[in-house]
Amino acid sequence: MSSSLLFDLQACINTNFVIEGYARRCSEHILSILASTGIALLDLDHDDPVASTIFDMEESAHEAGTLIYTLLDQCSADTMPGKNLPEKISRLCALFSEASGWEIVPEVSPGIERALLSENVLMLSLVNLLAARVQLSPSAPIHIQFLLVRKGKDDFDSGLVAPDYRDGMAFGLRMQFPEVARQTLIKALQGKAVWNRATSTAIDGLSLLLEGVRSQQGGVSVHSLSKSEGAVIELFFPQTGIDESELSAEDDTSSRRASDRKPGVLFIDDDPLVCAVTERILARKGFVVHTAESGAQGLDL
Repeated sequence: MSSSLLFDLQACINTNFVIEGYARRCSEHILSILASTGIALLDLDHDDPVASTIFDMEESAHEAGTLIYTLLDQCSADTMPGKNLPEKISRLCALFSEASGWEIVPEVSPGIERALLSENVLMLSLVNLLAARVQLSPSAPIHIQFLLVRKGKDDFDSGLVAPDYRDGMAFGLRMQFPEVARQTLIKALQGKAVWNRATSTAIDGLSLLLEGVRSQQGGVSVHSLSKSEGAVIELFFPQTGIDESELSAEDDTSSRRASDRKPGVLFIDDDPLVCAVTERILARKGFVVHTAESGAQGLDL
């Protein structure tokens, strides 16, 4: 992909570009999440007079928007029949990596292939990557981990995970961004950021991730760990698609119904002031908020 097209791809995402043709295969919750950020999904034909008005812009931007549509279309359920989850994840990451020029590093936890992660959640992961749109260097890798989270503190990355899922099972998606994104997110959460393109995309991206989790009755962890690790955003979804008969008796008896869980946010940073400010901001959004300094040990959340 040429550098000019990559720039236009970024620009059209940031100017609420309309992605045509995907609405009829997109679930309602994804549509509502995207609509909340101003990104519209319309089922229009290029020859339609309404579509002609919408696409009255630079041809390169139109091409970039079509590219986004193509990515979504190629990752839809009807174009990857019979493939297991790791294959779908690998394909999804490869497509987005090719389009964006960013290095995508997918990791799939053991056992997730039998969890039958729903198409909606898999698609939501791509939508989140598109809509989070933090200003990244094309050479900076994005690390994505698809996790099947099990009961037990040792299975929860030392216990630092959305607390409402500590006793059950959930699907997780972790996205890691470089230090520049960490700084932007912290400033945005503190309300101290200068309003510019990079800041607005960080705020929009964080809001989208939180709303995505809310719609899925899930939980989210926003880790702002250190300068070396950058920013890590984790999403946890209900145990959709898991065959309860395959679980051990211990897991089965201790698992809570997804409907009983409330959306929770765990924000971790090495600055207690950042934690305090973040807690107030996210609480106003209606989330159950827990904050902790990243050096804390033995968290009981």
